[in-house]
Amino acid sequence: MCGRRLDVADRKFWSSRASSTLLGVALLLTSMLVEAGPAPAQVQTFEVLQPRQFEILRSYAQAFVDAKERAGFALDASEAPGAWFHVRYQGRAVMAVENTSAGLVISMPVGVDLLAPDVLQLRDEFRLWLEYGER
Repeated sequence: MCGRRLDVADRKFWSSRASSTLLGVALLLTSMLVEAGPAPAQVQTFEVLQPRQFEILRSYAQAFVDAKERAGFALDASEAPGAWFHVRYQGRAVMAVENTSAGLVISMPVGVDLLAPDVLQLRDEFRLWLEYGER
């Protein structure tokens, strides 16, 4: 009878331990799934710019692209003045700048810091000019 009680006690112990382990694994997997989800794009919004101000911003982007053209940077721009432009790196858009009615939107895709880290410097220069520069 003593052996039988030990078996029941052992089963309860191992059953409890297995439940705890499964719960821990489930929580770990759940947290990994949340962590592994796609990260949001980097988006910053500023005041709407007048067409002349937007052209100044675009000229900064053009100077950046001209300096880095051999590395694979290029600039696509709207024909309409003051609308939008995209900075591309090896054919991929790494920065989009749009002057919308809601505001100036600067967006960069996830992973741009690994793909084209130089464009982060351009974004920071834009931000400084937009926040502190004369307009």
